[in-house]
Amino acid sequence: MFSYYFTILLFILSAATQLPNLVWCSSGGFSVELIHRDSPKSPLHDPNSTPSSCIRAAAERSRSRAIYFRDAILDDASNFYSEITPNSYEYLMSFYLGTPAKKILAIADTGSDLIWVQCEPCKECYPQSAPLFDPQSSSSYKTIACNTDSCSMLPQSSCDSSSQCNYQYGYGDKSIVEGILSTETIGFDSTGGRPVQIPTPLFGCTHQSNGTFDKNDAGLVGLGGGKLSLIRQLGSTIGNKFSYCLPSSTQTSATSQLNFGSNAVVSSSNAVTTPLIFDSPDTFYFLNL
Repeated sequence: MFSYYFTILLFILSAATQLPNLVWCSSGGFSVELIHRDSPKSPLHDPNSTPSSCIRAAAERSRSRAIYFRDAILDDASNFYSEITPNSYEYLMSFYLGTPAKKILAIADTGSDLIWVQCEPCKECYPQSAPLFDPQSSSSYKTIACNTDSCSMLPQSSCDSSSQCNYQYGYGDKSIVEGILSTETIGFDSTGGRPVQIPTPLFGCTHQSNGTFDKNDAGLVGLGGGKLSLIRQLGSTIGNKFSYCLPSSTQTSATSQLNFGSNAVVSSSNAVTTPLIFDSPDTFYFLNL
């Protein structure tokens, strides 16, 4: 919004003074006056406005922008997906991470919650084929402080010397990953052809790993029922719905889709369903047999 308005002002100032659109300076520098939209110099200025009415109008504009971005995500929530591919004893899902976005292939795991990828610098990490994610190269990457509610969601956490939230996350096969809890922009492909960007989900930047991971795994996406999982973080954006069909592990070239939102509803007349039951721990999905 700011850059659009700024461009309009430059056009108005140029037209009013009969100046060319581009002005070259031999000294290599120039200055441009920035005008607040409520300033008497602004063409949008309302002479009948008061300080309180200006504040209310600014708040309403911010609210309208927030609603616009929320609705834009919700509109796309019905058609974004992640491609699922088999990899030896696991399945990999694709997504994008960071700004600019980097494509990631990570394990899809319904039995855990934390989303994590291996990050630079990786002290003692399993070897992976793809380049490690570099948080320093992403403008949207931010670390989480250790005295926050987000940090307390981890089953095991600690503070480092920079007051960052460190995690140690373990799995049933005794694999362990350690790193820094952070936020980052995550993106997915969509049936409309335009990637869907979801800002600031919590994820782990892993700097140390040990376990039964494969070179094709750049990390892991927790699809469980706990607060840190991708499903719980997307929440109402996807109507708390996801579904997938797993291709045969013997067909390494086969792919499927992990669907979110309304696309996750299985509409086949041949489908048989049974309700999931909420129990403890909330990571796992339970059902009656």
